[in-house]
Amino acid sequence: MILPIELYFINKFHKENLKDSKPNLKPLNQYCDYKEALKIQNYFSYKLGLAWCKAYKNWYKGGFIKFYFEYRKLKKELGR
Repeated sequence: MILPIELYFINKFHKENLKDSKPNLKPLNQYCDYKEALKIQNYFSYKLGLAWCKAYKNWYKGGFIKFYFEYRKLKKELGR
């Protein structure tokens, strides 16, 4: 059985390790599939998925109502 004090030290150790090991990432535009990713971001299904995730996160603020209007806007842009 793990005691709460042990969890505290595990958490502290983990946070210290995260500070020490920051990855060196390249800027996004230097990756080989950057142009393909930009193309995919313009797909209807990608935009619809982003709108759904945003609505789901804000359901208590009327997110699904906003999603309906966002869906209609995307549909009109695509001409469906």
